[in-house]
Amino acid sequence: MSLEDIDRLNASLIADAMQRVGGVSFVRGQQLSGFQPQSGKPAVGLAYTVRVRFAQEKTGEERARWFDAIDTAPGGAVFVIQADEDVGAAVFGEMVALRLNRRGLAGVVIDGDARDVLQLREIGLPFWTRGATPTGMIPNDADTSVAVTLEIDGVEVAPGDLVAADADGVMVCPAERIEEVLSVARAFRDSEAVTVENLKAGHALIDVYPSKTSIEVEKRAK
Repeated sequence: MSLEDIDRLNASLIADAMQRVGGVSFVRGQQLSGFQPQSGKPAVGLAYTVRVRFAQEKTGEERARWFDAIDTAPGGAVFVIQADEDVGAAVFGEMVALRLNRRGLAGVVIDGDARDVLQLREIGLPFWTRGATPTGMIPNDADTSVAVTLEIDGVEVAPGDLVAADADGVMVCPAERIEEVLSVARAFRDSEAVTVENLKAGHALIDVYPSKTSIEVEKRAK
């Protein structure tokens, strides 16, 4: 699946759309908690999933597999990486960010630690992380799996799921619900743009929010 017309979408719009099509329990059950936003820019894209563990038994291919996971990451995707506790080091830093940014990824969500935080902010690739540490992972010690289903905070993140992240948090929409969620999210986005202009023009909030478009979308979702 390729995404179209996702400009100006963010985690809040996706969350609102998910609530309309699936209810409160659906949207609350698909939010990733505890991630610290490190960029003011939002990221919306399909999940490219990677799991990293400490390689207990070495095959000699560890380094190549780790770098291949980075070098083949598809443009427009959100790189979702989960580091097992036995890694004990950052799995995202300046060099990885430079490569992913060059490949045109939408952002990175790290279920683990990052490092080189100041340099990462200068690069400008949006990323969300559990924390930071100066200790980096040794590629020769990495047991890397790509395109696997991750479980983060009880939420499954599968390859091709929709990930929407911004300063408010991180949402995950299962692949089978993406089309209907995006349809509603786009309607909300366009409706909110009109509401914002009306508010700037001096209209009372009660008169313009929610907009007629939002109300119609909500009716159709029930």
